[in-house]
Amino acid sequence: MLYAIIPLEENRFAKEDDWLSQRVKALDPTAYVHYAPHFYLVSYPGTSMELAKEVGFSNKAETTIAGVILNVTYYYGHASPDIWEWLEARNRG
Repeated sequence: MLYAIIPLEENRFAKEDDWLSQRVKALDPTAYVHYAPHFYLVSYPGTSMELAKEVGFSNKAETTIAGVILNVTYYYGHASPDIWEWLEARNRG
């Protein structure tokens, strides 16, 4: 499944600016991170709830951040051409 990861706040617990990017890349080394740290696209085999927990979006611990996970089924917009190539390549596979 393809998912969009959208943090809703800065990670106030991260020691490095790219903390979330590192988590995302660990889950999907080919993740689309061009718009990081505000937006990520990943291919992930689990549910959106499982992915949210993996990246640290939860309300169960003090060290998590707020964010949303969206299943990417249909898409349209204006962005860098490489985002459309990334989406097309993963939708074919």
